[in-house]
Amino acid sequence: MMEGGFWSAGMFLGAFVWLLFIGLVLFLVFYLLGKLFHTDSPKDKSSIAILNERYAKGEINRQEYEEKKQVLTRK
Repeated sequence: MMEGGFWSAGMFLGAFVWLLFIGLVLFLVFYLLGKLFHTDSPKDKSSIAILNERYAKGEINRQEYEEKKQVLTRK
């Protein structure tokens, strides 16, 4: 008589480890693809958003801000 039947503890553990490994590999692939194609980076900011940040940080004064904003919004 077989102890534990077909799915003995060793076979179950082996299958679990493989499923865990495959899950980890899939997670890493999707994580790295997400990082690679993530679009919310400083290079994607609009000119107005960058200008607003510079003004908020005090890098430019109000006059410079108004002048640059006028130039950027001109069509």
